[in-house]
Amino acid sequence: MGAGGGPGACAGDERGPVSVDGAGRGTTIALAVSPNPARSEASISFVIPQEGDVTVGVWDVQGREVARLLDQRLAPGAYTVKWDGRGRDADMSPGVYLVRLRTQGRTEVRRLALIR
Repeated sequence: MGAGGGPGACAGDERGPVSVDGAGRGTTIALAVSPNPARSEASISFVIPQEGDVTVGVWDVQGREVARLLDQRLAPGAYTVKWDGRGRDADMSPGVYLVRLRTQGRTEVRRLALIR
């Protein structure tokens, strides 16, 4: 699901676009989720310090990936991807989910409460 071109050229999947602001040069990988708790849609913002393959997914507390939001190579920068509260086939039940970012051999995880 990759896209060519620079950081502004990347695209999300059917859940919505990925946006980038070009900031975030450095060595730290950052991940934030808002709003939290979320009623219908959450923004997952992250910063990557160097180019690399990036995966962002949503996991339930049983350890199952319920949504893959991003899986592509990205340039360094700050990005935002949206999650609409849907899993692979349907709306997800209210509860606690884990948002996981994997890149450059590192993993960051944040909790997200979904309420309806």
